[in-house]
Parts: sequence; C-alpha cells; structure tokens
Amino acid sequence: MSNKNSRTLLATLISLILTPGVIHAADTTGPQAEPSVNEVEIGLGNIENDSYRFGRFNGMTDEGTYIIGNIKAKSFSEGAGFWKLRGTNLGLDSRYLRFDAGVQGTQQFFIEYDKTPDYENDTATTPFINPGSTHLLLPDGYGFPPPPPPPPAIPDPTDDKKLNSYVNNVYAPLLDPRLEELLDAHLLPFDQKTERERIGLGAKLHLKSRWQLRGSMSHETLEGTDWIGAAMGSSTINNIFKWTNGALLPEPIDYETDKIDAALTYHGKQTQFELAYKGSMFYNNDSSLSWTDPLPNYDPYGEHLRPGRISLEPDNQMHQLSTVLGHMFTPTTRLTALASVSLLTQDDAFLPYSVSDTVDADNDGNPVYPDQQDNSLDALPQESLDGKVWLYRGQLKLTTRPSRQLRLSALYNYDERDNTTSSNTYYYTLADNIMGDGKGEAEPPINPRTNDPLSYRKQKLDLAANYRFNSKMSLRGGYQYNHNQRDHDDDQVKTTREHIVSAKFKVRPTSQLNLDLYGETGKRTGSTYYTRAHENPDLRIAYLADLDRDKIGASVNYMPNYRLNLGLTAEYLKDDYTESEIGLTESKQKSGLVNLNYHITDNIHAHAYYNYEEFQSNNANENKEIEKGTFDQWEADLKDSSNSFGLGFTIDKLANKWDAGLDWVYTRSKGQIDMTGYQASIHKVTGEFLDADGNVISEGIFEPLETQEFPDVKSDLHSLELWARYRYSDNIAYKLSYWYEHYSTEDWATDGTIEAPGD
Repeated sequence: MSNKNSRTLLATLISLILTPGVIHAADTTGPQAEPSVNEVEIGLGNIENDSYRFGRFNGMTDEGTYIIGNIKAKSFSEGAGFWKLRGTNLGLDSRYLRFDAGVQGTQQFFIEYDKTPDYENDTATTPFINPGSTHLLLPDGYGFPPPPPPPPAIPDPTDDKKLNSYVNNVYAPLLDPRLEELLDAHLLPFDQKTERERIGLGAKLHLKSRWQLRGSMSHETLEGTDWIGAAMGSSTINNIFKWTNGALLPEPIDYETDKIDAALTYHGKQTQFELAYKGSMFYNNDSSLSWTDPLPNYDPYGEHLRPGRISLEPDNQMHQLSTVLGHMFTPTTRLTALASVSLLTQDDAFLPYSVSDTVDADNDGNPVYPDQQDNSLDALPQESLDGKVWLYRGQLKLTTRPSRQLRLSALYNYDERDNTTSSNTYYYTLADNIMGDGKGEAEPPINPRTNDPLSYRKQKLDLAANYRFNSKMSLRGGYQYNHNQRDHDDDQVKTTREHIVSAKFKVRPTSQLNLDLYGETGKRTGSTYYTRAHENPDLRIAYLADLDRDKIGASVNYMPNYRLNLGLTAEYLKDDYTESEIGLTESKQKSGLVNLNYHITDNIHAHAYYNYEEFQSNNANENKEIEKGTFDQWEADLKDSSNSFGLGFTIDKLANKWDAGLDWVYTRSKGQIDMTGYQASIHKVTGEFLDADGNVISEGIFEPLETQEFPDVKSDLHSLELWARYRYSDNIAYKLSYWYEHYSTEDWATDGTIEAPGD
C-alpha cells in the first residue's frame, strides 16, 4: 500500500514593477538623500489538483487559483529620515509584512506581521464528532453491549492469572471482530492542521556616540487541531504495559506566546559590552482533553465505555538576564566573556488522579483493589507542580595570534541546571482505570511513583591551534574535554568524561585544486553504571554508555577554469558502545556529495549534484521468562539510506529580453529492519540453562527463533520547476512559471500493511 500526492503549480502571470526613485540635489552640509526604490510583484498561481503536502507551509492545498504578491519599497530623505516596507506571499496563507521607519544613526522603529500554516494531514479519521474540542464526543447510539461470556463462568477478579487467561483467550476473541466493525462504521475525516500568527514591534535608539538601546516584543498565537497519544487500559490487569489500548486523539491547539527582548550595548574601540533581558511567556487556553473511550472494555466487570482525560501542555515562563564583555588587549589578542542566569517556572494546577472521584469497583460496588485510595484532588500531595529551574551559564574565550603563521584559541564553558522543584510521592491511577496494588507486586510496580527533579553541571574545555606553513598548506588541531555531572536519584550514571582529539590538513597544490583531509577520535567513559529496577542488567542507555567514536572525511574542490567548478565530499563516522551488551551497541554513518557548477557561456549557467547518506545501527535485547522456561536473544539491524539528485540551469538575457530556468530534484529514501532471534531452554525454577535432555549447563544452546519481518519503508519525491521572464521595459517584467511535485510513501507503520505478532 502506498500513499501518493502529486501537485502541479502553474503561475500564469506575474508582473514585476520597478519604479526608480529620484535622486535629490546633493547637500554637502548635511545627510544626502538616497534614491527611493519600489518593487511590486503581482501574479496568479493555479493549482492543478489537491495535495496537503504540497501546500503544507504555504497554504496552497486545494485546487484553484491563488494571488501571489510581493512588495519591496524604501525611501530616504535629505534629513536622514527613512522608511522601508517589505512583504512576501501577501495573497497566500504564508504571508509576511514588515515596516521600518526612523532617522539614520539616531532611531529606528519597526512593526511586522507573520503567518505560517502547517497543513499536516487531511486523511486522518476519528470516531469523535467534534475534533478540536476539549471534550471529545461519540455519536449518539455509539457502542453495543459486550458479548455474553461463554462457560466457564468469569473467574474471580482477584486471581490475575486466571483472569488474564480468560480475557486473552475467551473474551477478547469474541469482542475483537465487533470492535473493528464498530470503529469502521463510525470513523469520520478531519484535517490535522494549525496556523501560526505573530505580530511584533520594536525600536532601536542611539543614546550617545557609543551607547545603544534596543527592544522588541511580540505576541504569537497557534490554533488548530493536532494529535496526541493517550492510553486506555483495562482495570482488571495490573501490568499496564501488557494490557493498554493506545490511541491517537484529535488535540485542540490554542496557544499564546509573548516574548520580550531588550538590551543596552556599548561599542568602544577596544571594549564592547552588552546587558540584555529576554522573556518568554507561554499560555495554553486548553488545560486538558477529555473523551469517552471508543474501545469497548475487555474487563467483564467494568463499564462498557469508560471516560478518560489527559493534561495538555501547561503554562510556563522563562526570564533571562545576560551580559557579554569583549576586550582587545592587543591587535592580535582578544578576550570574550559571557554570563547569564535564567529562571524557568511552571505552576499549572494538577488534574485529579482519575476523571472519576471514586475508586474502581466491581458490579457489587466493592473495590477491585482493597488498598486503593481516593482519586480526588484532595488526595494529591500538592495542588500544582510549583516547578522552578535555575540555569547558570558562563563562558570565557581567548584568541591570540603570536605570529603570522600561528593562531591559538582557548574556550571554557560552564553550564549548570539547578532544579529546585519539590519532590513528592504519588499514588495514582494510570489510564484513569488502572490503580495497581501499591505493594510492588506488579511488574513493573505502578504505585507509588516519585518525581525526581534533574540537576546537572556541564563543563567543556576546547583548545585549538592553526598553523599556516605557507600560502598552500595549513594544519589545524584541537583537543576537547567534556565533564558532565548529573544530580538525580534515579540516574544510571552520575558522571561522564569525554576526550576528543581532531585534526584538519588543508593543501592547495595548484591554484585550481583545494584538498581538505580531516579526522577525529573520541572516547567517553563514565562512573559506575547502575541499571534501574526491572531493566536488563546489561542494558546501557546510549547517551550515557561508554563510547569510542572515530570520524574521517575528505573534500576536494577543483576549478580548472573560471567556468567550471567541481566539488567532492565524503565522510565516515563510527560509534562503538564498548560496554553495551543490550541496547544500541554500534552505529555507522556514511555520506558522499558530488556537485558541479558550469558556466557554459556568460549567459548560460548549469549545476548538478548527487548526495548519498546512510545510517546503520545494531540493537540487541534479551528476555528471560522463567515460568515459560525460555531465554530469548534477538538483534535488530537498522539501515536508513537516501539518494538525492539535482539538476538545473539558467539562461540570462536571451535576445536581450528573456530569462529562463529549470530546477529538477529527485530523492529516494529507504528504511530497512533486519530481525534475528535465538532461544535457549532454562529451568522453570532456578533459571539455569538446560540442554536437550534437561540437564543444567553453564551456557545456553540457542536455536533460531522466528522473528517479526518488517517490510522496507520507502519514499520518493520528484520536483520540477520551469520558469521564464520577459523584460518588457526597465520598469516592468512578466514571469511565467510551472511547478510539478509528486510524493509517494510506503510505510507499514501508517499503511497497516503488517500484522502484529500472533495475528
């Protein structure tokens, strides 16, 4: 199955009007006026057929005609006054307009407006009749009674093992076909899209000869409908990871963001200084999203269609004070210092543990879990997060040039995050209906949970030297040391250290040929790795794991004459996670680029390129199930690759009146997943390896295990643009353009072309 979108854009007529300004008489006693310049571009564009992807960020999603308009205008007076006006795509949903005015060297003011659409998907479907609302509703009459349970009778709900078997083997097979029919009969289309609008204004004032004050503020809104993931689980099963229905729900988007930026600067001959403030305030007009679960409950004891609710993005603020100081000690030695402090806050009110204030109960009104607590707001340890995070940053950089051939630099960077948010313990209901027993018997335990605020300190030292042997040869070398310390009770690694050594050799054997060779090697080590509870003891998180990294690359630029330029770049990167047995163990990246620019004549120019990128990774895992007597090992080899081709040319002043051009781009991407797995027998009590006769052995005898087969993920993009422009006069030109685009994908994750294991 493939998804295909094609689009043709035909800009039928665009008039480009150029009006030269008038140069006023020169005035040697004061500022001299500059010419006024005005450019107006007006035209029509026609879309041949509908395509959301083509118009995702420009708004041209529907078949039909669109107005295309751009404007540039500016004027300067003899008294140094001026104004400027610039607008783009004024007839489209992706429009921008800015007006500046002021007096040169004294003051400047601006106001601007910007609108950007994001039309992501017009093929989404949902059973809810009001997507975009904060309370999603199902149509009247939605749902049906669950099928009558066949004998034997429904087991005791407190016996998890028997109940799990009944739900999985008896109840679910009867319900699944009816569930699929129910959803198919009520799915409704909706557009997944948002629109961003921003208006801003600002000013710049020159206070004295070297002092300047600037400030700006903006208000931005983002409205529309996106999607958000939600969990809907069964109240009878403790393990949410095995018994949870996941769904993508239409999410209402109604955001507002206010930003403030102000700074006082000083520009001296040897010293430069800036004191600045930045502020950002985010407001979400929708605090939560609620719904009625469209998936009938597998729990024979629970409600048939259950309510649900999820919190949306909370309001938050950021305030920052910063200062920058630069000083030239000598003409060849400069010191730059930077310091900043930021405060991040978030204090939105919490939602209650569950959409229902009552405990989960069976049909007789008895609690399903005897130790389950109150779900109301009063049960929360506090009413809101009251989150506060302080960020401190400092930087020192010294550059010097002790000789004409040698340049040296040293950089020290300090970055600290101090999270003062209080830590609390929460006994809560997952998916609004899974409580957990609170005694640690569930795997993993659902309750209690404690938020553990993360703080850290990062330090970096970067030393670099560049030596120029002569006009044709130079060598650059560097050393970087990174020291990261994390302050978090649940951290696997408290401290990591990384050393990186790099070098780059540049040579120019002839005036037409440039060659660059570069390489880098690095090693990251950390303190003792503590695996979290219920994780494989051999698991290593990639960004915390010990790592050996090597990178090499080369680039060649050849210009045999002033008309032809040829470039070639290649790079290889390998990451080896030396202590990782489970998780990401190795990755490789390859890339290559060839580009050509050729001036066939003074008026005809052609260009072409080819780019290849490839990423490979190896991921390993294992699973021991003592009750089943099995020990599984599997590996997933992932490979993502892309090939891109581009070709184009332009012709200028054909017959002194015509300009023309062509641009063609083709990109093909492929994602591959290769799964391999093996299984060995273990003792159902001790977990020791067994041979074929049931005898205990020290190492497992593994046999191939059937694993999931994943089809390749593919995408193709063709884009072709043709244009021609006729210069009618010095002030007027006509332009005709044609744009064709075709995009297709084959993705099992969205096309539904792969079945889940066991189907």
